[in-house]
Amino acid sequence: MDFTGLIKKYEVLLAVEKKGEGSYVNGKWVETLTETQFMGTFLPLTHKDLRITEAGAYTTQDKKLFVVEDLKDINGDPLNLKDGDVIINNQGEFEIAQELEAPEVVNYKKYIAKKRVDS
Repeated sequence: MDFTGLIKKYEVLLAVEKKGEGSYVNGKWVETLTETQFMGTFLPLTHKDLRITEAGAYTTQDKKLFVVEDLKDINGDPLNLKDGDVIINNQGEFEIAQELEAPEVVNYKKYIAKKRVDS
């Protein structure tokens, strides 16, 4: 079954915060963060998604993120998402935990993003 139409229907503007090169400032290492926006679709994890992961690895607060394979930011520049990138939307911040295979969607990549919770 092809879910491409459903994913496209719920696409929204999201922001991603990526760690940059970083540099030393007054003898201390300071990581550079860059933020850009892109279009993507957040969907809740299914019971099947929760069942196939290691016990306790993911919760119902975590999300699946779908993006087109040749993802570009809102300026048209290529954008590659990777583990550790932080996706920001109106529901909070979500850290990309892993990329998954997405056989049910053509020309899309699928990620699991863990909800960041303040300690």
